[in-house]
Amino acid sequence: MIESLLLRNLAWINGIARAFCRNRMDAEDLVGDTVLKILMYGGHYDESKSFRLWVFVIMRNILRNKRRNLGIVETYWSLPDVIDCCDLSKRSMATELISLIEEYAGSGVGIKSVLLYAQGYSYKEIADMMGVTVNIVKSRILHGRRRIIQLLSLKR
Repeated sequence: MIESLLLRNLAWINGIARAFCRNRMDAEDLVGDTVLKILMYGGHYDESKSFRLWVFVIMRNILRNKRRNLGIVETYWSLPDVIDCCDLSKRSMATELISLIEEYAGSGVGIKSVLLYAQGYSYKEIADMMGVTVNIVKSRILHGRRRIIQLLSLKR
């Protein structure tokens, strides 16, 4: 069953891979890795859910892991280098936001969890790093986001 779904959606998978990647060879690698994962974990597919959404998540996670392993994932720490090209008003606002994030980064596990999530780590990876369950990480990220918004609105 999974093979027939895969064959029917192969052109769509190729199109999504080309949208994700900047060149044809990377897109072909991504398609190959995605097809392999689909075939390996086809038994985990829930037929009541969208096949394309399931494939999209697999593809996104493969690409995210590859980029993380290559050190391509941009974090907020690398933003000051990007800001140099912006106009003066955007640069000062971005610099202020970065300094606020850095100031509050040590103020709690919620904010640390948000920052790890922003760096591209999955809930499971953060949970493993912190020695807690995935549900606790999700809760910390929710509360950390709220705290960051609150702190940023107080500073204005």
